[in-house]
Amino acid sequence: MIRRSRVGRPSPARRSRRCGRRRRLGLGGEAVAAAPRVLRKRGRLVIGGLGSTPVCELDLKSLVRGANTIVGVRGRSPDAVTRSIELLADGRSGLEIVPSVDVDLDQVDNMLGRMATGQRPVSPHVVIRPQLRRPTDQKRGSLS
Repeated sequence: MIRRSRVGRPSPARRSRRCGRRRRLGLGGEAVAAAPRVLRKRGRLVIGGLGSTPVCELDLKSLVRGANTIVGVRGRSPDAVTRSIELLADGRSGLEIVPSVDVDLDQVDNMLGRMATGQRPVSPHVVIRPQLRRPTDQKRGSLS
């Protein structure tokens, strides 16, 4: 748990001791190379703002065993990325109230066909979730 200062933001001392194994590393090849040692299981390394890409060696075996992912981002300042991550981590993004329709991979063709003929779903936001499985009593294509 991150304790908040009076203004609602983590105090500088607490900000440096993030929860669990969530860490912020400085930019550079050394920081990227250190990722396998500090990422938790199924952790994510986000790399952004690299002017000239550093060359480094990665412990791929540790990354694979930890089921870790590496994601590259661009186009935003480090402060904006940090703020976005904090909003998502605190559950204050507002994304949970955006209406959406979830479809599994078996329903993608049907959904695209319906949308092409003007039979749009209830929400304009369609999310493809490969892990989603349709209940056995639901007919194929009944998403409304």
